[in-house]
Amino acid sequence: MRLLNILLLSVLGFFLGLTPLHQVLAESSDQPNLHRGVNLACWLANAPRQTFYARDFNTIKQAGFDFVRLPVNPEFFGFSLHGEEGQTDTMNFHSVDQAILNITQSGLAVVLDIHPGSGFMKTLESDNTAEDKFVELWSALAKRYSDKKIYPNNMLAFEILNEPQYYENAARYNALVAKLTRKIRTIDPTRLVIVEAPAPGKTPVESLNLLMPINDPNVAYDVHYYRPYIITHQGIHMGFEKEQVKFINNLPYPSKLADADHITLTAEGNPVKAKAEVQAYIADNWSRDRMVADLAPAAEWAKRNDARLLILEYGAVRNHIDPASRYRWIADAAAAMNSLNLGWSLWDYADLMGIVSMIGEVSKPDPVDGSVRFVHPETGAREIEPAAIKALGLKTPSSQ
Repeated sequence: MRLLNILLLSVLGFFLGLTPLHQVLAESSDQPNLHRGVNLACWLANAPRQTFYARDFNTIKQAGFDFVRLPVNPEFFGFSLHGEEGQTDTMNFHSVDQAILNITQSGLAVVLDIHPGSGFMKTLESDNTAEDKFVELWSALAKRYSDKKIYPNNMLAFEILNEPQYYENAARYNALVAKLTRKIRTIDPTRLVIVEAPAPGKTPVESLNLLMPINDPNVAYDVHYYRPYIITHQGIHMGFEKEQVKFINNLPYPSKLADADHITLTAEGNPVKAKAEVQAYIADNWSRDRMVADLAPAAEWAKRNDARLLILEYGAVRNHIDPASRYRWIADAAAAMNSLNLGWSLWDYADLMGIVSMIGEVSKPDPVDGSVRFVHPETGAREIEPAAIKALGLKTPSSQ
């Protein structure tokens, strides 16, 4: 009865113009809140080099996070866009099932993020048969997690596809999204479904403007935030073939601390081009206020479309930047999103953009991205770094 009263009052508030409908539903129904989260990268997707246990989930929960985003590459578990009829009946998703249950038992909600590799994405974008297979995958997943006693709405959300490209064909993506949501709704009418905007290299609002919003109050939208790339991805050979970002190290944040005449550059870099890129970074005056201005149009898009908007990835590599600059960027991005009432999920917990110290025997750092892994994962422990706790406004866990 109390829930019904809350819902009636909230809906009345909506009709009086006091509260957006998507917020009414999120606060008065059993949708997950998704205010402050972290990605469990490189476990069930990407390079599978991390393993997580109940002690990790407890640490995350005690620190003050309310959800985790769980990237899952379906190709790791027997699914293929070229698979035979009935392949979804033989997929081995048992480890994903167990991961979701272990995480939710700690009190954290889960965003199940389908996070395939680049070859999968290219095929999906251009092949009609592959699209049909992908719809079959989501049909199988919706059925698999349809038992609300085991997977209640407030503890599990679906994110249909990580970083859809579709730079030249947003209409095709919108058609796929419509097809997927219709299929999921025939099986699960109320589960929160999250749709990421296409063309992730654009500004947040540019990507969102390519979307055709779905007329469904239980659909939310997502963009990722890694701006400026010269800070978040410096020193990394990852999709920046034409830029000098991959050759720059130790560039400080905010940009007022940078000096274009004094750049740490690897031998492969071009000093003239690098200087020009750093000058542009300085001229853009990257700071907390700049981030708010960058994200505000995206928040306005959400308000205009009465939509729930999330930032389910944001972060900065830890290997080629001084820690103080890195955590200043993380703190400013979180503060900007909080000021705009945007739920967020940091990328990531323990890998190349991680926020933990590793307690136990670890491997040598990866020569490219600096990530490390436990030699004996079952006995290792992770502690959230004090700088991360301060930057994100977290709590120091009482036990690790």
